[in-house]
Amino acid sequence: MLLALLIGVCVSSSPAYARPSDGLLVDLQGTHGYFTVLRGDDGRPVPMPRSGWRAREGRDGRMVVYPQEGWTFAEGGDGRVVVYPRSGWRLREGRDGRIVAYPQEGWTFAEGGDGRVVVYPRSGWRLREGRDERIVAYPQEGWTYAQGGDGRAVAYPRSGWRLKEGGDGRIAAYPQEGWTSTSGDRAVPYPSTSGIPLSLLFSNAGDIELALAVESGLTPQQFDDLLLMRHYQQDD
Repeated sequence: MLLALLIGVCVSSSPAYARPSDGLLVDLQGTHGYFTVLRGDDGRPVPMPRSGWRAREGRDGRMVVYPQEGWTFAEGGDGRVVVYPRSGWRLREGRDGRIVAYPQEGWTFAEGGDGRVVVYPRSGWRLREGRDERIVAYPQEGWTYAQGGDGRAVAYPRSGWRLKEGGDGRIAAYPQEGWTSTSGDRAVPYPSTSGIPLSLLFSNAGDIELALAVESGLTPQQFDDLLLMRHYQQDD
């Protein structure tokens, strides 16, 4: 549902481009193109740009997509596939069997009590572990965090953002202006207007860095596609 809502509001006659704006935020500035939608054995829909990309399904039944040129994949002990650039990146597997990829230079990692690895820039970032023992990383300046009834910590900018807790105890953060959220068991933020730029909040800095790694080989429209896709596919 979130992908459909995002695609619905991102149509504009202006040129398309997206840029990181602050830490875990990316501003989507213009139009987007078209996806084809694939499904793995787990039944989860996976949007993929129509040309220049390939798909890989892990033992867990989850499908991931990545550029045909210059990228590769690895599969962790949990059966999940991770994709990353062939050069300049390293892998780290957590105790939970999940692999994460991150740049060799300027980045590091931490592992929470739940065994999950989180990657983040070496300087200017801090960590917070929730009661569920999952770690989140966020910028030291201008950001804060909140913890929902489910024990998960969520990071968000100190100003201009609001929180909504769903019936499942999970908190969602979204901009005060131009966004709203669903009610019910899970609070799902979505844009309430067609305003541009559209701020996307990522839970993991590594997702943004992976997108930036492939930016030079994409048109601005394809890059917007990629960011929408990665935002939609954020881990549950």
